[in-house]
Amino acid sequence: MLRHWKKSEIILFVLLSAVLIYSGVSIGRYLIDGYSSRALNEELRKEYHRLRHADSDDPVDPFESLLERNKDVVGWIKIPGTEIDYPVMQAEDNEFYLNHNLKKERSSRGSIFMDYRNSNDVTDYNTIIYGHNMKDRSMFAGLSAYKDRSFYEGHAFIEYDSLQKPMKWQIFSVYINEPRDDFSQIFFDNDVEYAQFLDMITNRSIYETGVKVTKDDRILTLVTCSYEYENARLVIHAKMVRSTAT
Repeated sequence: MLRHWKKSEIILFVLLSAVLIYSGVSIGRYLIDGYSSRALNEELRKEYHRLRHADSDDPVDPFESLLERNKDVVGWIKIPGTEIDYPVMQAEDNEFYLNHNLKKERSSRGSIFMDYRNSNDVTDYNTIIYGHNMKDRSMFAGLSAYKDRSFYEGHAFIEYDSLQKPMKWQIFSVYINEPRDDFSQIFFDNDVEYAQFLDMITNRSIYETGVKVTKDDRILTLVTCSYEYENARLVIHAKMVRSTAT
């Protein structure tokens, strides 16, 4: 049949076939990556919470087995009422864990990770954690629900376990940020500068939370992609309300 086709038609047919094959392979890889990522995260989740909540007179460090897998583990984040329940990684830059999982294998979903500038004991003024907003609702996709104030009212707290201790944080500001990084300031010269920063990020919130924050508070900032406009970011700030030594 092809011998009756014009040369241009044959070229077009070959090109379309190549596009279809490439698209099929890409979709297949994406689906396989998604399945592998979910399986790995579920395995890690079960292992971590089993050890964390173990009823024993001899407490077990829930991070021990995670650190054996990867020394870049610095904590665990969970937001009750969402699917956010993941280990937190930290590399020497903010690029590596954008597309690598805990096994350091390439993954389109990447990992939840802490800003490389932060101290992993969460003692900085502002500790920043990043994650992708995946269409399958994994990673930090659940943060999108906070655009609705009614969701916030029932899910105002974040649980974060550092390697040293568990902590609880209360969300005080939620907003969509333009492509600038002024929310990611970590270090401040004095209390006045920090207080001005807190006022700025509090006033940006898309709704009033009623949560007061002062220069004496340490804050946690969660960042993920949003799709209102190009390069938009959903930013959520929370203040520490409880820290318990283990």
